Amino acid sequence: MRSLILIIALLLTAVSFASVPLVPNASDDLGVQLFEKAKYAPAEAHFNQLLAAGDHNIELAHAYLAKLAILRNDGDTALEHIDATLAIAPNLAEELTLAAEANCTKAMHASIFSALKYGKKCGRLYTQAAEEFPTNIKAIKHAFLFHMEAPSMAGGSEKSARKYLTKLNAVSEEDARIANIMMATENDGQEAGKQLAEKYFSMEFSKPENIYELGILYRDNGEYAKAVELFNRLTEMPNTNDSWHKKDAVFQIGEISITQLDKPIEGIQLIEQYLETSNDIYDRHYFWARWRLARAYQDQGDTDGYNTLIAEIESEDYSFNEPFTEQFEQRER
Repeated sequence: MRSLILIIALLLTAVSFASVPLVPNASDDLGVQLFEKAKYAPAEAHFNQLLAAGDHNIELAHAYLAKLAILRNDGDTALEHIDATLAIAPNLAEELTLAAEANCTKAMHASIFSALKYGKKCGRLYTQAAEEFPTNIKAIKHAFLFHMEAPSMAGGSEKSARKYLTKLNAVSEEDARIANIMMATENDGQEAGKQLAEKYFSMEFSKPENIYELGILYRDNGEYAKAVELFNRLTEMPNTNDSWHKKDAVFQIGEISITQLDKPIEGIQLIEQYLETSNDIYDRHYFWARWRLARAYQDQGDTDGYNTLIAEIESEDYSFNEPFTEQFEQRER
């Protein structure tokens, strides 16, 4: 069960910065435009107005209200809206994936038996999206990740993971690289996974998310110099200024500089730079970046800077971010 919850958390990380339209013509809607600028209150009001009026865009309204509920960790509301969305045919890959994420969210806050039920449905929906949309990279990736990491009692299947990995390699070699490393590590051990990572490290990348994922892999394995090199390569990629991954790479370099490379001043400057682009309260690093910078200020003797950031964090409702809430509220005061 623990493996299932971990993979659910991994899959949900993509939600807060995903900008793929959930339904046709979504980008033309005012509420969607507000949503993607992280102006959630007016966006929510707009979508609720569409529902109240019985507008022809009710599918869009339900889909984005489901997405907002997922960001808030509210599985019940997410399921209510996504079920209404799925009742309107046809369903796009993005809608099926969102439905899976809604069930995953519910699973994370349910009892063990209910969690299994919602977890299995989560997996079925990821699988359905990959089967119905066999060239959709996100759908195939999620199906692979679920089957790779979820236990069999929750619907995971190594055979299915291999199937979707084969499909992913056929659709996009670059998008399959991290999945290939995962499979090599699982089947042949850490050294095999490391050798494959080294091969990919020397290759070119065209998509910010893929080089970012490899950087995270090196970071998590304690190879910080290589992680920083990958993140720096990402920040230099052309035509990617709006990329979440490119912006977050600046935070990653800053945090590694402070915590691992004994470069606190450089790290502080980088996180300050990152915060200039950080305005989405539901972004997974919105609160973590501010707390990291606050602690760096404190370590440098900047009490005013520390207190200002702590006050800023405390002025926001961060309770939906449970890992952050637990650690932040246990800090020394």
